[in-house]
Amino acid sequence: MQVRRIGLLEPSRVKESTARDPGQQILEFMAPQGNKQAVVLNRANDVLLDEEDVLGVSVTRSENGRYSVQLKLDPKAEQRFPRRMASYLFPTQKVRELQLGLFLDGKVRATPIVKPPMTGDLVSIATGLTKPQADKLASKVSSVIPKR
Repeated sequence: MQVRRIGLLEPSRVKESTARDPGQQILEFMAPQGNKQAVVLNRANDVLLDEEDVLGVSVTRSENGRYSVQLKLDPKAEQRFPRRMASYLFPTQKVRELQLGLFLDGKVRATPIVKPPMTGDLVSIATGLTKPQADKLASKVSSVIPKR
């Protein structure tokens, strides 16, 4: 499992993007809501978290009745993750958020947007899901987290 910084493209713009930067990797992703997206990885897409950084996974229900999947970070990752995210943001940027990708078994499983500052030990990796979608994703993530 990895959480990495990514870019998202409309599928119709993939050829144009790869022509500009042949070094990038583009993966197809079918969002839980049913829309197809293209996930762009390039040399600068560092791993922000991996399974060693996660203590547990939980499913929570929001006020609108949709579900989220959250990762509980270990204390070291809790300190490191916000600093890594902040290193990608510039003070002059108007949009202060990062598009992340959750990768399991070489496939994109979720594409959350995270808005710093990050506080606490929980990170939402997927929102707006149905209960079965959230449970399925949480189960997949839990299966790769080392038992401690």
